[in-house]
Amino acid sequence: MSGARRLGASLRGRIGVCAILAIFVILSDQVTKAWALDSLHNGRQIPLLGDFITLQLVHNPGAAFSLGASTTWFFTLLAFVILALLAYGLWRMNSASSAGAIGLLMGGAIGNLIDRLSQPPSFGQGHVIDFINYTDFFVGNIADIWIVIGATWLAWELMRSLPDEQNLASAAPLSGLESEAEPRDDADEVHDAPAPQTQVPTDVLEAEVTAHE
Repeated sequence: MSGARRLGASLRGRIGVCAILAIFVILSDQVTKAWALDSLHNGRQIPLLGDFITLQLVHNPGAAFSLGASTTWFFTLLAFVILALLAYGLWRMNSASSAGAIGLLMGGAIGNLIDRLSQPPSFGQGHVIDFINYTDFFVGNIADIWIVIGATWLAWELMRSLPDEQNLASAAPLSGLESEAEPRDDADEVHDAPAPQTQVPTDVLEAEVTAHE
């Protein structure tokens, strides 16, 4: 396990952060959709921020911008695939901040998936409830807003993590070189040390000098 992963949030902590934000997103999405169904007449526009943002109830069978209106089942299955990929990302990433971004994305995906499974005309082909009209460019909902925020947040976290990964990659060869440099052992130190000089006793020297005289 790398040092960066050891310093990151635990898997249990990441799951907790992700679950809290996902539940908040799902609740905010479903509550506002229930209000829209009860309060907005289909097709009628109510100004919210002038003509820039209006409230208009729309039942969307496709994706954003009403794309793929005839392939609702495909988007239902795609939602499950996206959720599986997000769960894998939650397991792989090691920061609580990334888990928060994934929580927003999962909550938004689940919010719209609930509509596809529960709204008319049938299970798996339900129309998503949209009610926030952006200058007639497209109509979305609260789940879409959280998805955009979560995607931006996650992209920022991924960009921030790139320098750390590069630093770890560049430090790996240096650590390998340090481990290969073995310390000198005692045998080498003894070998390099100068040989001790043998001292001749003084009385032996005196006896030799006398003998020569």
